[in-house]
Amino acid sequence: MMSLPPNGLLPKTYGVTGPISINGPTCPEGFSTTVLMDELKARCTFESPEDARAREFVLGRLNLLVKEFVIKVSPALGMSDHVARETGGNIFTFGQFKPKPYIMS
Repeated sequence: MMSLPPNGLLPKTYGVTGPISINGPTCPEGFSTTVLMDELKARCTFESPEDARAREFVLGRLNLLVKEFVIKVSPALGMSDHVARETGGNIFTFGQFKPKPYIMS
C-alpha cells in the first residue's frame, strides 16, 4: 500500500501506474546527488545558455529546411501546392541529440 505524503494528498499520476514511492530522497541519496552534481559541474558537462540558444537555432533552421524540402519535392509526387504546404514536415529529436546535460535550475 502506498503511503500518503504529509499533506495527505496524492500527487498527480503520470502514465498507467502510480509511482513506486512518493517519499523524498533519503540522506544518503541526497548526498550522492550533491556529489554527482559537483562532479558534473567540475567537468563542465552542463550546457551553457549560449550553447542552448545555438542548439535551438540550428534545430529551428533544420526544421525549416525539412519543411522547404517537403514543399519542393511534393509536386513531383503528384501533390498540389496546397497539399504540399499542408503536409509540411517535422523533425523530432529524441535520445541524445546533444552531448551535454541540461542546465539544472
